[in-house]
Amino acid sequence: MPYFTVRMELHDPAVGTDYTNLHNEMMKVGFLRKIYSVTESKWFHLPTALYHGESTNMSDARTKAMTAGSAVVKLSKNPFTFELVVMDGIPWTHYGLKPV
Repeated sequence: MPYFTVRMELHDPAVGTDYTNLHNEMMKVGFLRKIYSVTESKWFHLPTALYHGESTNMSDARTKAMTAGSAVVKLSKNPFTFELVVMDGIPWTHYGLKPV
């Protein structure tokens, strides 16, 4: 299955618990806040607001991310909006990422 990278940004008035809920919801749909480097044989933390995971295609990855974002909005006491971008996740390279 192909890999995709998702960037999700929550808009005001999102609060800290909304981000915690977002991380949990993204994990439920298969997107993690870390990425595996085959060349280095280790996992790295992704920068803030980035997630990486497998999906059948880009449209499916978008649907999964929208599902996670919508779930977080419903859980929030302060309704907010969000933006997301889905990109092909491979190939990739990095600089300065911290190992898990």
